[in-house]
Amino acid sequence: MGCPTSRSRRPRALPWVVAVTPPSYGEHSAGNSRRARASPLHNADVAQAQGFDGTGVTVASSPTAWPALAASQALGDLPAGVSVIAAGSGDEGTAILEIVHDMAPGAALVFHANGSGTAGHVTAVQNLRQRRRER
Repeated sequence: MGCPTSRSRRPRALPWVVAVTPPSYGEHSAGNSRRARASPLHNADVAQAQGFDGTGVTVASSPTAWPALAASQALGDLPAGVSVIAAGSGDEGTAILEIVHDMAPGAALVFHANGSGTAGHVTAVQNLRQRRRER
């Protein structure tokens, strides 16, 4: 929802404002087998070309949901061996780990849905830490 035109004129009148433009929103690409824009944006492709691909690193993610693991693996967006401690519903976890995998394709990936509220988040973090100790 954008701001009303009448309100957007005020900042334009300020002497230090060069331009006021609408935001450019990202695209939903979970499961679309497309390389994340974050990789070149953060120069991950440069690091990968120099041999730094996340090998030896474990990345844990704790968003609210994870339903599309098999679909993402079938498309080649996620590798086999993603460790899922607890799943949720929705595509947030899929999208996050697809971006992480694009940026650090050698990293081990671990997922735990954070449940609801503070208690669910704390439980997820504790379980992820325990999994890390076990590795």
